[in-house]
Amino acid sequence: MRKRKGFTLVEVIVSLAILGIISISFLGAVSSHFTYMTSTKRITQNAFKAQEMMENEIDDAKIRVMSPSATLNKTKIFNSDLGGIEVKYEEVKISYNNKDYYTLVSNVRPDPLEKISLESLGIKLMQGSVQIENDYYGYAADNFSIVGNFNNNNSYKWDHLLNQVEWYISSDKFNMPLPKSQSAGLNDDEGHYYPIFPRDYEIFSNETVYKFGASQSTFPYIKDIAGRHLIYAVTPAAKSGKLGERKVSKPIFISGLTITDNLITHLDASYIDALSNTTEAQKSGTDYLLNRWYDISSVIGKSAPNEVALPPDNASRPVVNRTDLDDKFIGQYVRFNPGKYVQINQGSSGGQVTVYAVLRNRNNDKSTYFVNRNNELSIEVPAAENANQWNIICSKITLDGTNFKIGDSSTDIAELIIYSGNISDENNSKVLDYLSNKYFSSSIIINNE
Repeated sequence: MRKRKGFTLVEVIVSLAILGIISISFLGAVSSHFTYMTSTKRITQNAFKAQEMMENEIDDAKIRVMSPSATLNKTKIFNSDLGGIEVKYEEVKISYNNKDYYTLVSNVRPDPLEKISLESLGIKLMQGSVQIENDYYGYAADNFSIVGNFNNNNSYKWDHLLNQVEWYISSDKFNMPLPKSQSAGLNDDEGHYYPIFPRDYEIFSNETVYKFGASQSTFPYIKDIAGRHLIYAVTPAAKSGKLGERKVSKPIFISGLTITDNLITHLDASYIDALSNTTEAQKSGTDYLLNRWYDISSVIGKSAPNEVALPPDNASRPVVNRTDLDDKFIGQYVRFNPGKYVQINQGSSGGQVTVYAVLRNRNNDKSTYFVNRNNELSIEVPAAENANQWNIICSKITLDGTNFKIGDSSTDIAELIIYSGNISDENNSKVLDYLSNKYFSSSIIINNE
């Protein structure tokens, strides 16, 4: 017969006995744990109930302690070296489940912690080692730089941790430097022409400065922000981890024109300050009459622009206009009429110049917009469908005297750029790209008279 393997009856009985002994011990542990959980639940419920009762008493006590007739205890907190502040309080007591709970409610409400702030913050536009007057605008060229500086407030020395330094740039649709007077009020419509921080800005670069006191940094990417406004901002941080109060600088505008070699004249109507500087434009009724049109290229090598196109008298002043809200180009232009013009002395007789002009003709015939003694530049009558389009005209002429007469015709001129001598094909393409992108114009006229 085949033998079969298995457990004997004795082995089964012994196994059941051992299992029973183990189970009794395990059930005891489970019972103890259940008893512990029940006790913990009861303690937690009692604590929450006591807390609820105490909070209700505190709410009532807050009202009582503020009453002028309240009878309160007195004590001093902190020692005399730290002010020895005297406070009045009421002792609040509740009893629950045979236990007493106490707290103190004062009639003194501590001030919220003050945000740490900077002592000062500034931004300046430099040309080499010379600061440009009022830091209004510059070019994206090697000799220009923008420097930000700040100084921490010594009152927060022991709470200070670090400084978050940030550079912000505006979007590229804004072409006008802000008014020279920072106090000039900007209404809602002006928000269309000038960038508003932080709405129209994006962060360009940032760094963390682990330093207390004075600090200075130079913006290293000026060539990358042509045609943009730049803002410098610093936020100190406390050891508690909270950010302090951020300070923001005024904006500095960097011209979108990147070709400055041999540049002798750059008249941009969007740089005329019509809101705050009455020496440049003066309001008459609803119009802003042009007084002075600065050649912004004359700031190169100097601390301020010092060359200017002027009307010969008050009767000859043209009008400074702004583009409509629905125009693609956001900026200003000068509206000329016959008898309204400006003059500027530039160049020397016999030299050749390259002239770029952005303008519109409002006449039914061709209009002359630029005169140099016996030389002149004109714009033909535009097609009806292009009447409001900005035209970009590139011309080369030989100077016949030093005086340039601009306007004296039914034209709107937004920008005039003049280079001495010939300009390379590469630089010519860069200037035309700058103008066509800025004025959303594909109407480029090459006029090599």
